[in-house]
Amino acid sequence: MAWSTATQSPSGDAGGGNCLSLSGGSPNQNFQACCRRAPAGKGSVDGVEYSYTCGKWRASSVASPPITNSARECAKLCTDADCAATSWASNGKCYFAKSGGAIGSASTMIMLERTGQTVQEPVPKPAGGCGEVADAAKTQCEQEKAASAQNSKAQCDQEKSSLANSAKNQCEQEKTASTQNNKAQCEQEKTSLADSARNQCEQEKTASAQNNKKQCEQEKSFLADNTKRQAEAQCQSQQEASKAQCEQEKNTLADNAKKQAEAQCQSEKATQAAAFETEKQKQQAALDELNQKLKARDATASSITPSASSSSSSTGANSPENKVLLEEISGQPAVELCLNSKYHAKKFLLEVQPGVTHEYMILCETWFTTEVDYDWFTKTWDCRPENLIEIIRTEHLEHQRTHQGSDKGYLLRIQDTKPKGICYTGWTSATGEL
Repeated sequence: MAWSTATQSPSGDAGGGNCLSLSGGSPNQNFQACCRRAPAGKGSVDGVEYSYTCGKWRASSVASPPITNSARECAKLCTDADCAATSWASNGKCYFAKSGGAIGSASTMIMLERTGQTVQEPVPKPAGGCGEVADAAKTQCEQEKAASAQNSKAQCDQEKSSLANSAKNQCEQEKTASTQNNKAQCEQEKTSLADSARNQCEQEKTASAQNNKKQCEQEKSFLADNTKRQAEAQCQSQQEASKAQCEQEKNTLADNAKKQAEAQCQSEKATQAAAFETEKQKQQAALDELNQKLKARDATASSITPSASSSSSSTGANSPENKVLLEEISGQPAVELCLNSKYHAKKFLLEVQPGVTHEYMILCETWFTTEVDYDWFTKTWDCRPENLIEIIRTEHLEHQRTHQGSDKGYLLRIQDTKPKGICYTGWTSATGEL
């Protein structure tokens, strides 16, 4: 019975010759052989099926991963630990992966994941009855090769580290000495160059400054004299031209303004005179009509007995028609009543205070002035937000307070001057109220 121990290359077992069937050799040799055969595939380890992918790894939480010689051994540890997936590196480290961990790319990694399937692996039979002895010898050989490789690698690493440290120390000493020499020489050269350049620069600056100053003084003197002469001549010429033009323009403007003012004044006087005469006639007619109505109402009021005036509510302040009219009037601002022509010359009865009822008439576009026999005491205020009923009652109380015991009536004028409405209140020598 004999076996060979001269080769370090990986060998495959009964697993089918794929990545998960490789064993023996170093981790790096197994990694290269695995990914060279097929960068991805499936295989089984102890009846548990795994899929493998070269160049991929899944996130792991293992701080100190175990070292294995092959992907098969790493998968076996994962099976024993009942993990879902693992990642095996070319340096032999076996990282158990988190469940659902992130997947990354790395050329020195193989990702192993359980497929959830089980596989019935064939049991190898010993050849010629020497199988157990051959396996024991093979195992011993693998162990000896691994120990020898580790010792050789450790000794090699130690020698390389010693050489590297020695070379590094010598290099650092040489660099330090060279740097110091170069630095000292550089400082000397810089000092010499700086002194020389500084002296030359100072000499050049002094000479240049003197020349520039002398030339500047000459140019400034010449420029000042020349500019002064030109400015004086130009200024005198412009003053004379401006003065002549100004006098001409003033005369022209004065003549035009005088003519325009005279023409406009004549036109405005004629227009105002005609408008005044028209308005005067209109107001006089309205006033005559108003006085006639006042006299007629006074005559009617004097002929009605107290019992007769309150005997029926169907024709007085409480009549349905009067109530409807009062509701309409009180429901909108006073300055907007005459926007609807139905309120022009409209009469209504209003109880201005308990037991006192007066009749009123709305006259739209009617103007009263002091030129028509009225004794005016005028009060003005902003009355746009108020309705006519509120204004009349307020002014009735004011009239009673200021003219108590007199026979004066009063007129209320509402003028719409947007955005505000202005109310004027005046008292007349006539009796009655409108």
